[in-house]
Amino acid sequence: MSDLIGTVIKVKELYGKQEAALTVPYSVGESMDILKLGKNRRYIIPDFQREIRWKKEQVIELMLDVSVRKKFLGNIILTKNGDDYELIDGQQRTTVMMMLIQYIKYRFSDDIEILDTCELINDSFAGFSYLFERNFDFYNLQDHEQKQIMETDKYKQLGRFLQIWDVIKESEILEDSDAAEKFLNNLEDSELNVIVNVDGTSTSIEYFLDVNLKGVKLDTEDIFKGYLFSKDTSEEIREKWTVFKEKNTQFSNTNNNGLKKRGRPSEKELQKINYPLIKLIEHGLYCMMYEENSKYSNIEFDEQFLIIKEVTDGRKHHYKGEHIVKVINNKKFMNRLFDNIIEYEDFVINILSGKNYDLQFENLFSKKLKIDPDEYEVMYNFIKKILRDNLEIPKILIMKYFLTMRDYEGSNKKAHKMIYGIYVYAVLFTIFETKKGKDKIFDIIRSDDWYSELIRGINKYFKSEELTGTRLMAQVKYSLKDDNEDDRYRCKSLATIYNFMQMSENDVKIINMKEVLTYINNSEEFSIEHFLINDSGICNYGCHGNIVYEYPYEPEIKKYIKSLFNFIFIKREMNSSMKNLSLDRKLQYLNEQKESIPCEFSKMIIETADKCFELPTLAKIVEISEDSDWKEYIEGYFAVTFKKQYQKFVNEVLEKIYSKFRE
Repeated sequence: MSDLIGTVIKVKELYGKQEAALTVPYSVGESMDILKLGKNRRYIIPDFQREIRWKKEQVIELMLDVSVRKKFLGNIILTKNGDDYELIDGQQRTTVMMMLIQYIKYRFSDDIEILDTCELINDSFAGFSYLFERNFDFYNLQDHEQKQIMETDKYKQLGRFLQIWDVIKESEILEDSDAAEKFLNNLEDSELNVIVNVDGTSTSIEYFLDVNLKGVKLDTEDIFKGYLFSKDTSEEIREKWTVFKEKNTQFSNTNNNGLKKRGRPSEKELQKINYPLIKLIEHGLYCMMYEENSKYSNIEFDEQFLIIKEVTDGRKHHYKGEHIVKVINNKKFMNRLFDNIIEYEDFVINILSGKNYDLQFENLFSKKLKIDPDEYEVMYNFIKKILRDNLEIPKILIMKYFLTMRDYEGSNKKAHKMIYGIYVYAVLFTIFETKKGKDKIFDIIRSDDWYSELIRGINKYFKSEELTGTRLMAQVKYSLKDDNEDDRYRCKSLATIYNFMQMSENDVKIINMKEVLTYINNSEEFSIEHFLINDSGICNYGCHGNIVYEYPYEPEIKKYIKSLFNFIFIKREMNSSMKNLSLDRKLQYLNEQKESIPCEFSKMIIETADKCFELPTLAKIVEISEDSDWKEYIEGYFAVTFKKQYQKFVNEVLEKIYSKFRE
């Protein structure tokens, strides 16, 4: 373990520019210096540190505490690096405390004597110091200054810092100079327990991990980055991490830099998808570790990247719970991992940024593969649909496909058609599985012949021994509809499979490519209709005399608006003709127009609904309304009868889908 020294010190002594010392008592009334803190020393937040994570609640809590009296503010752990000090633990508090002092200096320097603080350097955000000196007035800086700051922000922290500054600025705690002076005095006299590793930087990252893993919980990303940088100290891997993270922020809806939007964006904004940074790493590892002849194929790990059982790699024994980066311990492998992921990110960005495939998409595929324009367009569309779906797990199949096609040198001229099987499996998985079923996909990726395993997985969904469980799971999932997921596009994907795809024991084929393209692209012929429950939330049974029988659905019924089986795909003019109609009137109209509906899936849904629902009609409502409140009758139907009939409807639809795919 490193040489450690420590003691309690006041904030003004630790962070003030003047020379100070860590001291410990050695006799009554006397103390001795154990470490000199040099004048104009700098505090450095190293690049392996987590990004700024504090939110309004933590900032306000600190401000409220200090506004009352001086406080003990916890531990700060440093590593001495020449005359400077790396922040190993406590960088969040250190940053916010220095921002608080800087704000008071900015607002009240004419009235209060302000402490001059040491410089705070952020290795992953070089522009932080410039921003700090200018009181975080980012939006009033010149364009070139803004650009320079943003270019140095490796991990997209700028927005968070601006939000913290706004919290400080808008707080009533520092509303006038008297309050600010009292606050500053309390802050300067507050104490910290400072521990210093005086061994230098060689063990800084390991010490950072050791301290945090045994104390404050780091998130999975922080831990992965810490181990990655500890095993490879090169600038190359740091640069790849920065590029990887920056690209992820372009398309992942889990990343928000908190910046206000001003004017038109300089680049076309992508539709954000649910593909967190940490899932990209997980998927990349699975795709590489279980390649044929990989020496890592016997290692299994969990979502925290900890191995789940003991393994021996021939030289060393590794225990359950060790981090995967430590177990692999291979710089070349990790560099290749991030090369692959960055290339894949470029592929994802390209898919999400356009409406149609382009030359970049074409270049993924070997010229040996005979692919016509129609097929390129269908492949592009299928990939985009899987990426845009909110479920993360099936996206690993797209990464595996990308890497397979990028490196493809085989003689099979139909290799690109694997995307059809991937599309079918992804749709079936999304519909019939829960997140607990992710191991099924990971088992496919682990297989040496992963595509054959995927086809076997498709067929398993429709074997008799699997059928009851998958049907029951789907019936519960779509009958109760207790989530807020909008399933319209999943429904269109399911309809694509139902209408145009053929499955066998060995492969998946498209029956008619041009018809698939028409179905995908022609929104006039195949517009989306909210069928059973109207999107407007209103059900119109018509009028009788001077009475209009229009019923607004209860919240419990509105949940079904987004459900998987609430959609059909019909001509837009037919769709417009049925606006807010009750289901009985829709069925009457659609049965009259049956020959004008080209979508076989929609016909099946209409036919099944006609069979399963015994519906209130205008005539029945008029009859009821003479004796009692007709709305009570409708409410009773939807509260009890509709739900029972809907369960029957879902089961019948599922049975027809199973039968179709088993043919």
